[in-house]
Amino acid sequence: MKTQQVFAKKGQFTLFIVLGIMLIIAAFLFFLVTNTENNSLEIVEIESLSDAKKAIELCMEEKIEETLVRFGQYGGYTAENRYSFSSFATSETLLSLEELQENFKTSLERELNDCEDILENTPYELESAGRVKATVVFSEKMSIHIDSLGEVQTKDAALSEALADLDLEKEINLPEMHSILNSFLESEAIPVLQQEKYIINTYTNEEYTEVLIEIYQEDPFFLFRITKKLA
Repeated sequence: MKTQQVFAKKGQFTLFIVLGIMLIIAAFLFFLVTNTENNSLEIVEIESLSDAKKAIELCMEEKIEETLVRFGQYGGYTAENRYSFSSFATSETLLSLEELQENFKTSLERELNDCEDILENTPYELESAGRVKATVVFSEKMSIHIDSLGEVQTKDAALSEALADLDLEKEINLPEMHSILNSFLESEAIPVLQQEKYIINTYTNEEYTEVLIEIYQEDPFFLFRITKKLA
């Protein structure tokens, strides 16, 4: 009798776990589908010149965020396997601040060219002002300036609205993070640093030939990863 009760309790417990997992999966799928539909609506519902202009401006902001994520993910580069990466799929060399700044600027300019595609299959188009030009400065804050991409117009050019320059500042201190990473890379061992502003994680590969160093801040979130070879 006791054995049956134990099995019954285990069965109920297992059922609750399965139901809980199913609810979590269902909630995740609902969020994913809803988010995708909302993003699609933002693009599909371009019904005026003002909508078209706003779509380009949103695209510019999204490209900055996407470029920033890849920049940190790959240790100052913005494309996986484009250069010689470690087993952690990030750079094995910490570039200088000038090189990091130029890499980010070049990649951002390239990505911004795709924003005109937002207006495909709409009555509007982007009349480009020429080569996309960005100015990026890494100091106590990350400063980004993008010259106007041109103007949004109807395809018959009867109506148009000029796009403004975009200026953006992020509370990301790349020189400070760069200095901390240098102290890791120049140390023969893995130093233990006390940091209030940043969270630093280290991971070694199975062969213990490489160590991944991650440094990140939470607000605004920014993660930078670099690999160090172990002797």
